[in-house]
Amino acid sequence: GALVNQKNDAGVHVDQSVNVSAASELDVFTVGGALAGGKFGLAGGVDVGIVRHDTEAYIGGGAVVSARRDVDVNSVANREIDSFAVSAGLGIGLALTGSVSVWSIGSDQEIDSTYSYEEEDVDEETTTQTETPLERDRVRNVLAPDEDTTEGDPLSGFAENLRGYEDDDSAPDDDTPDNTALLGEVTNLAADRVEARASATMLGDALTARPVGGTRAYIGGVVTAGNDVNVRGDERLDFNVIVGSLALGGNAVGVAVAVTTVDSVVEAYLADGARVNAGAGAGRNVLVRANFEDDLRGMAIAGALAKGVAIGAQVIVFEDNSVQSAHIGNSDATKPAVVVDRADTVTVEATADRVHDVFATGGGLSLTAAIGASVAFSTMDGTTQAYVTDARIGQDDIDLVRLAAEG
Repeated sequence: GALVNQKNDAGVHVDQSVNVSAASELDVFTVGGALAGGKFGLAGGVDVGIVRHDTEAYIGGGAVVSARRDVDVNSVANREIDSFAVSAGLGIGLALTGSVSVWSIGSDQEIDSTYSYEEEDVDEETTTQTETPLERDRVRNVLAPDEDTTEGDPLSGFAENLRGYEDDDSAPDDDTPDNTALLGEVTNLAADRVEARASATMLGDALTARPVGGTRAYIGGVVTAGNDVNVRGDERLDFNVIVGSLALGGNAVGVAVAVTTVDSVVEAYLADGARVNAGAGAGRNVLVRANFEDDLRGMAIAGALAKGVAIGAQVIVFEDNSVQSAHIGNSDATKPAVVVDRADTVTVEATADRVHDVFATGGGLSLTAAIGASVAFSTMDGTTQAYVTDARIGQDDIDLVRLAAEG
């Protein structure tokens, strides 16, 4: 392993430090749009994004590192994404428009989004409808088609999976289309556009890529500092999405759908076999911290204006399954326990700050019948944890061990 600052040199500067850092930054601005007019105005705009990353900084097993002052290991990731999907259609007879935005950030998409709503038919009878606008397997297939079914053609498989929603009304007798049927119309239009314009090679590369470790920082070797030892993993996500749809015609349907899942992993730890010591005396500490911040903001707007039937429907979904983990030890039976002999304070801290803002609005205006439906919801099912396992701490001089998890 690497040997860093192992000479006993009295002339070493008092501010001598070692810093091992990895940083990644992503800034994305995308627009998917469509405009159609004629006897039948059919328009679909689609924006699909897949972000998979690995940002890792470490002092590996077998390395011996010393510094008169600090030893820092930092892994930092910053993501800023703006997504827009818009469509407009004008039809003398039928105008059908739909906008779809689907983003997967971190790893494989995992969505089960079911909701219920009251629906009143033309006879003023109320029934409860249950919809699953984005099922887990269907969304995963949209983002990662099965190679066995695509016969080596990821583009065709991708488009075919977009067509996975049936556009037939499951309850035709109530004179109102259900949301799944509306979504089927939209995704079929989106599939046609993807298949006509996308690159099979680029799409195949994106769909077969897999994340390795998220944002990770760790020490697995021997580290001795005169002051502090810091191991930090930090990730920030700023995501904004707007989907809009407008339909004008004899009969008009406008649908807007936005789905975003976040499966980021941020991890900071002292690995089994590591031996870490800060300086002697007050204020010389060991810090292990994993931190994640996300700010997700979305808006879905759909409108329809018609002489006959006008239907406007909007669905927006945010799902956060991110994991933040800070720990000392990882229970590897093949390696010795982590040893921290000297520090004033040992802190193991995991934090998450999540802000989700979702808004769906729209409707229909008609001389005959107007129907509007809006669904907006956000889930936060991630894990924030800080723990110590398989470790020896305080054999020499440690005043305090602090564990904190907040998210």
